[in-house]
Amino acid sequence: MAEEDDDLGLCPGLFLHPAAPVPGRIDLLWFTSPPGHGQVVAYSCLCQSTCFELLAYSRLYRIRRTTLPRLGVPTVSFTGGWRRPEAYDWWHRLLTGHAR
Repeated sequence: MAEEDDDLGLCPGLFLHPAAPVPGRIDLLWFTSPPGHGQVVAYSCLCQSTCFELLAYSRLYRIRRTTLPRLGVPTVSFTGGWRRPEAYDWWHRLLTGHAR
């Protein structure tokens, strides 16, 4: 059965799935210029049309958003430039739908 699910491309449910944005959420500022190469420290599931990764750049953290191509939305964009505690706070807000 598991092999059949994999062939169909169904999500195995092993990774985080961001919640739907809630009313009153905070809109983050997203930029398309990559800030360099960061190390992925957390990520959401790839089964959705938009996935997120928390990246470490030495002492700063950023979030990378990757979406399927759609009108008016860059395929890859970045937000942040936070120290670790603040970055994890924003990561939590994003995953719970309180920021997008």
